[in-house]
Amino acid sequence: MNNYSETKSLLRFIENLGWLSVVIGISLIIYAIASINSQSGAYVALVSSYITFGIICISTGIIHVAVVRVGLAIIDNAEHTGKILSILSKQSSAMDGSLHESTESNQHEGEIINKEDIPEGSRLYHNKIIHSIDNKYCVDGNYFSTLGMAKEYIKNNI
Repeated sequence: MNNYSETKSLLRFIENLGWLSVVIGISLIIYAIASINSQSGAYVALVSSYITFGIICISTGIIHVAVVRVGLAIIDNAEHTGKILSILSKQSSAMDGSLHESTESNQHEGEIINKEDIPEGSRLYHNKIIHSIDNKYCVDGNYFSTLGMAKEYIKNNI
């Protein structure tokens, strides 16, 4: 499983820069509003440019923070998917071993299997049991995505 600690650190740094941009933008707007007491045309233009730049800083800072949050959510999703895959592969390997043992013990060479001996959800084909597990078909510990592929495996290995 991948370790995303460096990526998370970089994203947190970018998030902090985004919040810094928001703070700078708010500070510029507050400074501009606090200094509006002069009637000079050049000074009014300077104040309006401070307000405009402050709004731009706030907007870009919020966009940075939002993009970082999306990136962190993607990384969390990848980590959780890796954990789920690990758990499922452990369960699958444990189930493969027990299923393989049960199919070997139930199907001896030349022994005819009675329909009463077939587990629920399984099928008999050419004296072999095809187990249906999680929308997959298993014969002698081998998994197939379709019933036809499982039957073809049985035909080729008789």
